[in-house]
Amino acid sequence: MHKTALAIGLPLHVYQKVSPAFRGYKVETLHNLGRAAAVLREREFTFILIGYPLMGATAPELVEALRGEGSKNAHTPAMVLALPGRLDEAQGQLGGKVNLVLPMDEDPKTLQAAIQSLLRVDPRLMFRIIVRVQILDESKGPSMLCKMENISASGVLVHALRTYPAGTRAHVE
Repeated sequence: MHKTALAIGLPLHVYQKVSPAFRGYKVETLHNLGRAAAVLREREFTFILIGYPLMGATAPELVEALRGEGSKNAHTPAMVLALPGRLDEAQGQLGGKVNLVLPMDEDPKTLQAAIQSLLRVDPRLMFRIIVRVQILDESKGPSMLCKMENISASGVLVHALRTYPAGTRAHVE
């Protein structure tokens, strides 16, 4: 897949602050969120950047297009840049569905670094499988059935009945 980014509803001065982070990317900009929702359903992107407040669509409509069942962008890194004073509102409406919410008036270098860090996330192989896991950091506790959901060069996502810190060593049977 080509490196493509979609910037939705960003004021020009904000886009200019973050555009250096997209060097080597083809960036499409849309101001109409209604049109953006259709584009999100039709095409897959490498990264999505969304301006807040949303104009032309509601948060649930955008979330459905972005993360809904069958979405081509369900696992695409996405970031919201909110107007000053609207950060909490943006976090409440979109925070659980995007990777990061930051204020638009943040320092350009900070915004660019945040985008770059999301662009460096390893691609994931998506699958679901039930596995038996033995936690190695505990003294021979019982093994447990867990759901393994994806794998990448940087790790594996495993759902267990108990929460373990990142980096916990385990044996998968």
